[in-house]
Amino acid sequence: VTEMSILEHRLTIPESLQSIILPLKILENEEAEFLRRAGFLVWTGKITTASIEEAQRRVSAAIGRGDVRGYDAAKRISDLRRLHRLIDLLETQGLRCGLMYLDRARNDKDRKTKRFLSLPQVADLISNCKDSPELHPKPSLVKKLVDEGLTKGGKIIIFTEYRDTVNNLLETLESENVKPGRFVGQASKGKQIGMKQSEQIEQLERFKNGEINVLIATSVGEEGLDVPAADCVILYEPVPSAIRAIQRRGRTARKTDGDVQILIAQNTRDEYVQNAAKSREKSMYKTLSNLQKQSRLPKRMVPKENVLENFTIGDTNAEQYISTEKKRLTVEVQLEKQSEDTPRKKIKSDATIQPNRPKSQKSLADFSDAKKETNWWKPVL
Repeated sequence: VTEMSILEHRLTIPESLQSIILPLKILENEEAEFLRRAGFLVWTGKITTASIEEAQRRVSAAIGRGDVRGYDAAKRISDLRRLHRLIDLLETQGLRCGLMYLDRARNDKDRKTKRFLSLPQVADLISNCKDSPELHPKPSLVKKLVDEGLTKGGKIIIFTEYRDTVNNLLETLESENVKPGRFVGQASKGKQIGMKQSEQIEQLERFKNGEINVLIATSVGEEGLDVPAADCVILYEPVPSAIRAIQRRGRTARKTDGDVQILIAQNTRDEYVQNAAKSREKSMYKTLSNLQKQSRLPKRMVPKENVLENFTIGDTNAEQYISTEKKRLTVEVQLEKQSEDTPRKKIKSDATIQPNRPKSQKSLADFSDAKKETNWWKPVL
């Protein structure tokens, strides 16, 4: 039985990065307040993706009714959705990842995207921070954890939700001792080129053979393909699904002990997601336990250490019982072999065979007057 140690790293966003995010948050709150007063956004105390999607449905319904306010609200919701995404990237992924998202948006010919990039707060972020170094503590911590893990001679898998983070970590971790490799899905969009299935399989083989000692993967590495085991798994951000979290953790501690490192940025979406994942996983195990009590699932034996020490049959302990059974089974096998080699006795005559019929039923021989003759049966043709 292998052991898996799970360690959470709660990181504080530095003030330098918070000062960059602050103007964007002010703009986000202003847009949300306008939509709330117009009756499109349901305020729950926090702006979430679900509340933005609900506001989008309300705006679509208003436009269908002929409400002219819906057109202006639709533009604001479009900006609010992109703002919310940008803030999440800056808080949970890092400054470089946020700038990659904006740089990729520049190539989009959509008018909504161009309008979003022209917002003063977003334009200032691009112009002032395009040459800034990474300010988020996650990339530096990942590099430290990777260096510590590779000193033990193991392999490491890093999971993240975004391909921009994959590219950022490839640049950050590249060194003499660290040989990182990219592992993403097949879909391609703009500059983000996916990997074909043959490329994915080849990359996994390289990781298995040691040509790559750090595999940086998106959600495609959770299931579906035979991803080799690793000595350490780093979750760049937590995931809300309990099943996905279990699948990610399951990439380590298969044959040997393994570590799971979870990076959580405090006071951000990471904290809410981690709490949700823990709650759902706890609820899942509680449901399984209830099903077992109701005999809907087979009971699982809880593994214990040194179980054979308490195993007895009568006055015989485990070692004595196993030794006795080995001798008994050996003798039985020898006897069976001898019986197979001994030829079976033939039946002497048919007279010894008792007829398998009731006593009151007669045989054909009883109807003949010449029973004692050798050829007594003369059929009539």
